Amino acid sequence: MKRSDIYRSMDSLIMQDAPAVVLFYDQVLRFSRLNITNLGSNPLNLLELKRVKKSGK
Repeated sequence: MKRSDIYRSMDSLIMQDAPAVVLFYDQVLRFSRLNITNLGSNPLNLLELKRVKKSGK
C-alpha cells in the first residue's frame, strides 16, 4: 500500500468516531411593541406564541 492510502484509511477510521463540534452560534433579534409580553427565544430559534400576551387596547 502507498503511504497516502494508509493515511486515507486512518483518517476515515478517525472520522467515524469524531464528535460533532458546533462552530456557529446564531443570534436572535425580535422587535415588538411595548404591549406585547412573554415574546422570547428558544435554543432552536423557533417562534413560540403559546405564552405571548397582548395588553392594552
